Amino acid sequence: LSFDLCLRPLELADGAKLAALCPDTRFVLDHCGNGNVQADTAARDAWKRGMEAVARQKNTVCKISGIVVSAKKGAWSADDLAPLVDFSLDAFGPDRVVFGGDWPVCTLTAPLAEWVA
Repeated sequence: LSFDLCLRPLELADGAKLAALCPDTRFVLDHCGNGNVQADTAARDAWKRGMEAVARQKNTVCKISGIVVSAKKGAWSADDLAPLVDFSLDAFGPDRVVFGGDWPVCTLTAPLAEWVA
């Protein structure tokens, strides 16, 4: 069985604790832990610490999804999203990262085809 973790950045430590308590369950962290594309440095650093805590649990994977929703509609590029994607890949490793479209929610900011591209 698997369990999706849809957590805000300040809740990531709780997700890490849950994964540690349930080592036989696969946990999927949705939306890169809901990192915000427009976050300031302090918020980004808190998100990184939470992501690292979840990534230390070997029964977790990170789903690259949903982050486009926190970008500025009509004024974002792949370069804006790259820091969150790159950090997720570094923290979890390429064998523990998957992609998800987050359709239809992604359409609040971008059509699915644009987000996937």
